Amino acid sequence: MNRLSGPIPSYLGNITSLKYLSLENNLFSGTIPPEFGKLVNLENLTLSANYLVGKFPSFLANLSNIKELRISSNNFSGKMPDIFQSWKQLEKLEIQASGFEGPIPSSLALLHNLVE
Repeated sequence: MNRLSGPIPSYLGNITSLKYLSLENNLFSGTIPPEFGKLVNLENLTLSANYLVGKFPSFLANLSNIKELRISSNNFSGKMPDIFQSWKQLEKLEIQASGFEGPIPSSLALLHNLVE
């Protein structure tokens, strides 16, 4: 565990060449910056074990190359948005203990590459 804290720096969303971003096991708080919607080359996003809050942002539907998304152990609220159909490459999804409520969106069934 690191002790990086405060909001996730929005400028990370301007590094559009990023393919892998792991910020897990820190003390980050607040919401996922809107700039993360510009990370169209991102294949792996790991934000697990932080203190992220708010609704899960629909702008992450822009991450059409995402293969692995790990957001467990956060404090999100509300339902998970129905954006799975945008993540056709997704192979791994980790959302346990994230604070979501309600049903899992049915578009999850469209992820034919999902193995974990």
